[in-house]
Amino acid sequence: MPSFADIIYHIAFISGCIAVFFAPFLLAFYIRNRAKFTKPLSFVQFIEAFFHSGEANLLIAAWVFAESLFWFVAPEFLLVFILFLPKKRSPKLILYDFLGILAGTIVGLLLPLSIEFVSSTPYVYPGMISAVAEWYQRYGVFSLLFQPNSGIPYKIFIAESIAFGIPFLNFLAAAMAIRMARYAAFFFTFQFIRRFTHKFISRHFVIYTIVVLIVFSISLLKVALIYQ
Repeated sequence: MPSFADIIYHIAFISGCIAVFFAPFLLAFYIRNRAKFTKPLSFVQFIEAFFHSGEANLLIAAWVFAESLFWFVAPEFLLVFILFLPKKRSPKLILYDFLGILAGTIVGLLLPLSIEFVSSTPYVYPGMISAVAEWYQRYGVFSLLFQPNSGIPYKIFIAESIAFGIPFLNFLAAAMAIRMARYAAFFFTFQFIRRFTHKFISRHFVIYTIVVLIVFSISLLKVALIYQ
């Protein structure tokens, strides 16, 4: 079991990485809209304004694209923020996820993404690679069905599909269908939960953010214990 110090370290590391990923999009949004900010905004107001901007749409697409190649934070992490803000987001949000997954998958397959590179990225463990390899040996492209609930990063499935010679179009079609089904399921589930919780969460959004970071960090460590 990870020690308390390990948990604190991982929370700090993950939070810092997320902040770095967010930074250029937040900065671009602020620069483009600074003339409109005639009075100081609260944290929730600023984040809400950001997540209804073009920069946020680019962030979503970039996040999913990067998660297909090297990033270690699942796109559902963004949903737990976006969907619980006071102003409701349109299902068109799914479009930007689709574009990110499509671009990331194609780039990963064409590079091609290697097991060696994927193994060097954070929170990837030998047991994950072994599990995906075993699934591909047994089930071929249908191994992707295990990805949503396994906690194993999608980029490992891309890299191993190349190693096992899964046809490009077969993998692309299966990956897009499964990944988008997962994202849509999360989106509409969170939209439903939002009806009953968003007022409370919006009043305590900073605390909510901290709790989400802690829960996400612990979940990554829990997966690590399974696959290390």
